[in-house]
Amino acid sequence: MGGARTDSPVRIVNAFAVGTGLSLGQKRIREKTNEIPAVKKLVGKLNIKGCIITADAMHCRKKTCECSIKEGAEFFLFAKGNQEMLRRLSR
Repeated sequence: MGGARTDSPVRIVNAFAVGTGLSLGQKRIREKTNEIPAVKKLVGKLNIKGCIITADAMHCRKKTCECSIKEGAEFFLFAKGNQEMLRRLSR
């Protein structure tokens, strides 16, 4: 038998507009990959110019930030305490 596995969860990243409560877009994540490349692809398909982007710590990466800024958005970073250089810059 072929087809999709039924015992595996569906993995999806979601772009969500907090102000309106709407999902702006979704990208399915294939098995044996992670969501970091999927987020960059999703950002590239949305009109995010002038928006403020937030994401969990996994996406506070240079390339994800660059992708969002390239599309005209602001990226709000959440930095962990082990990011000493960022902590010094924020003071």
